[in-house]
Amino acid sequence: MKKYIFALPAEKTEKCLYRSDEAELETRFPILLQLKATAEQDELVNITLIISENSSRTSANFLNLMMELKVLAEEVGFKYDLTEIRIAGEETLDKQKRVFEALIETLGDGDSIFADITFGHKAIPLIIFTALSFCYKLRRNAEIRSVFYADQSSGVPIIHDISTLFYMESVIHSVSQSVPDDPLPIIKRILNM
Repeated sequence: MKKYIFALPAEKTEKCLYRSDEAELETRFPILLQLKATAEQDELVNITLIISENSSRTSANFLNLMMELKVLAEEVGFKYDLTEIRIAGEETLDKQKRVFEALIETLGDGDSIFADITFGHKAIPLIIFTALSFCYKLRRNAEIRSVFYADQSSGVPIIHDISTLFYMESVIHSVSQSVPDDPLPIIKRILNM
């Protein structure tokens, strides 16, 4: 199953035009561009949404997301189920562990995963990366298709795909386990490929 993971923004969001090689979409939520580019007609996909309930914008952003998602699903013709992981109160290590646990419970064998780390508190990208690593290493036939974030700091919305960094971590771990003497030269060669 295709799965899309992201955090709901805590601040006010404005629509902007996001583009990729496959699609373009005016949206507040960059993950919807991935959905437009990869979801197929009559396909059921899962959307896992991490929601921090500490923001006064949570309800409005959630309503905006549901409206945009409904329009996109009708336009493309896909169906979706929504998994909500809610965080309330102070961000603590215990809560971060619970978010990680909730995320890995949603990831199964054969999943094809797209992850957006644009929004969320500072630990969210690390929690998502760790959950993806769990899935990649411990679930059968799971595929991490895209890990990305959107940047609007230049005034032009840009999607940065950092999937290579995700896979690099796995390669570095494997090399360090198989070449215990000095894996650094091998890792440097891999980095320069």
